[in-house]
Order: sequence, then structure tokens, then C-alpha cells
Amino acid sequence: AHELRTPLTAIRGYTEILKQKQWSSEDSEIIKRLGSSAENLSGLIDNLLNTSRIENGKMSMETTVVDMKQILRDD
Repeated sequence: AHELRTPLTAIRGYTEILKQKQWSSEDSEIIKRLGSSAENLSGLIDNLLNTSRIENGKMSMETTVVDMKQILRDD
């Protein structure tokens, strides 16, 4: 996990630095997509690690009943 998160953290940090500068609209969009992609990749890594923890018995899942209509209304 460390080998994946460390470079990803650097990408996210540099992206935040880049966002603070003035860029053309096209460049700004590229930087925005870079940040979004890094966030998505971070989420995938977290999910993968959690799945591994569940499979190894180091983490458990708990199910609960939720009101989907309420969740969708809150959006």
C-alpha cells in the first residue's frame, strides 16, 4: 500500500500547487482532470485494501437497513 500511496500523494500535492497558478482554460481543465483522476485512484486503492482486509479477517462488514428514498432526496 505504501508503494502506491506515496507517489499518489505526491501527484495530489503537486496538482494542488498547480491549481493555485493562472493557466489557460484548457490547461486548467487538464489539471482538474488530473486531480480528479488521482482522487478516484486513491478511492480504488482504499477499496482494494479494505477488500483484502475483509478477506483476511482483519476487518468486518456490518449491514444496516437504510432509507434509499431519503438518501436520494438528500443529494
